[in-house]
Amino acid sequence: MRGFVPIGALVVSLVSSGCSESGRAEGAAGPPRTGGAPPVPVTLTKVVRKAMPLELSAIGTVEASSSVAVRAQITGELTSVNFKEGDDVTQGQVLFTLDRRPLEAALKQAEAALARDQAQLANALLANWGRRRLASPP
Repeated sequence: MRGFVPIGALVVSLVSSGCSESGRAEGAAGPPRTGGAPPVPVTLTKVVRKAMPLELSAIGTVEASSSVAVRAQITGELTSVNFKEGDDVTQGQVLFTLDRRPLEAALKQAEAALARDQAQLANALLANWGRRRLASPP
């Protein structure tokens, strides 16, 4: 209870100094004070309820919830990157686009080699069938 007495005395002295003539606020009733800064204009408006955007400014470091190493399964020249650093990506999203021309050329070359090999196999089977027919007695 003794600690409240000095605090109470402090509160009473502050309140009484705020009510004294020397502590009168500018713009209050009575004669204006001389010198000092001019009064600050105050504007009023009605209170309106509306949505406010949530935007925080802070200094610090940001850590990703997860990070993934992206490795190429094939080599090729990149024609486009379909994301920006820091963007969220989803599973199955196309991240990079490669130049198709070298890959299509390699595919056509492999298809041509397959057709050649299938033709050689057909010729070899036919030749083998002919040899067997000649070798077998009637």
